[in-house]
Amino acid sequence: MIRISRLLSQDQMTMKLQKFPLKNSGFDSTVSLALQLKAMVKGTTDESNHLDQTVPVQPVVPAQDPPVENEKLDFKTKVAPPSLDEHMANILEPVLKPLDVDPDVIETVTRKRNVERNNLPEFDKFSVQLTLRYSMQRQLLIAVVHKVMNVPMGNQSDLPDPYVKLLLLPDQMKMSKRKTSVVKNSVNPVYDETFEYTLLPSEINNRTLVVSVCSRSSSTIFGRCLTLGKGAIELAKLDLSKAVTDWFELENIDCDEGGND
Repeated sequence: MIRISRLLSQDQMTMKLQKFPLKNSGFDSTVSLALQLKAMVKGTTDESNHLDQTVPVQPVVPAQDPPVENEKLDFKTKVAPPSLDEHMANILEPVLKPLDVDPDVIETVTRKRNVERNNLPEFDKFSVQLTLRYSMQRQLLIAVVHKVMNVPMGNQSDLPDPYVKLLLLPDQMKMSKRKTSVVKNSVNPVYDETFEYTLLPSEINNRTLVVSVCSRSSSTIFGRCLTLGKGAIELAKLDLSKAVTDWFELENIDCDEGGND
């Protein structure tokens, strides 16, 4: 092994022809070598002494995009993404336009698509969304009234003030009645209110939950209550061992209950 430091200490960094012993070879084996250390500069072929030459190093300047004239950036301006209705209309319009389809049909198809996407009832149906579950441990029937869609106006000129009533048949007693709060001036009220009934497991299959949507009439002094819709849910047809959330269609009714409820 010949160290570079040894070459650097030689005259003109040159080592004359010498014999060097070889390890792990035959007896008295040698190799004859003459060595010279040179510094090469890229792009030159001159073999003279290059140690005195200095190669300037140019700084590397990163490439820059050409300046854009009159460019103004407003980082506060944000473009809102298109709504679902706009997105669906953009998809359907190029397909239906060559067929000369009425724009109202495009809007109807878009609305129906939104109804399906959000697990809503058909948009022209009067329906209530409930969650029903029976707790075997607590022996309770739990009913959650979420919302009502498309409450009819009845014979009123103003928007209704709807609320939901629950009645667990065959018990007609007042203690089995439950009632949500009143939502003013709405045809799509949201409640998210929870009610409980104490029931034995053997009683579940014999019970029917009657759901009514009512509104207080402002046309009379006594504020009589109008029943706008009603539906019956047979609990025996549901698997209440787990929570069941669904929309239940209501039958339109326009009658005066004749009282303050």
